[in-house]
Amino acid sequence: MKQFNLKVSGMSLITVGALCRTTFSRMESFTGPAMTHTPTALAVLGATISLIALSGSIGAWAGSRVLLGLFAGLLMLILAVEIVGGILLYIFSSKVEEEFILKAKAVITEYNMKDKAAIDELQSKFQCCGAVNYTDWFHSRGWHNGTSVPDSCCQLSSKACGKNAVTGKIYHKGCVLAIKIYLEKNAVGLGATCISLVTMEFLGTLLGLCLLHNIPHGKRTKTSDD
Repeated sequence: MKQFNLKVSGMSLITVGALCRTTFSRMESFTGPAMTHTPTALAVLGATISLIALSGSIGAWAGSRVLLGLFAGLLMLILAVEIVGGILLYIFSSKVEEEFILKAKAVITEYNMKDKAAIDELQSKFQCCGAVNYTDWFHSRGWHNGTSVPDSCCQLSSKACGKNAVTGKIYHKGCVLAIKIYLEKNAVGLGATCISLVTMEFLGTLLGLCLLHNIPHGKRTKTSDD
């Protein structure tokens, strides 16, 4: 049963990674490639855990010490990596946010043709303007339109609606804050999945070790002739 739960948790991570990829890819211009790699990492982790759970199921059915040892060992390794990764993320979270703000400001300052469409799409989707706030556009070398902002900053988009940045008609919230709020809202579901996954990994490791302990050394695995 624990192996089945692990498979379900693994498939959940794959699903979460696939669903988040499209949205996260829109943030890449502001956040850099690290954000885009997160859904891929979740999907790879989910697939890995599902394969490990499969090896544990086969090992339990066949009475294989090798497969059960591999199952328990890999789960312990993944569990340790997840715990260390979580601690490091917590310790360096403020540093990550600082880098995020610097990257976003640099993108607004440059506003080159390569990133223009992605920035406009992100501002419209997240209802935000600029990195920290709409005044970031006033200092943009790539935009260079004085106190105007791109039309994607407008609450009701229309041609030249961002001219002279009429404060009642544009979004005031910066995109760094908008993305942070979005991530925090979705962190609840992801956090619940991760807690469930860690719990299943811990219980799965204990189960694997117990089964391994109960199988005598030299036990022959099941074959079609048995």
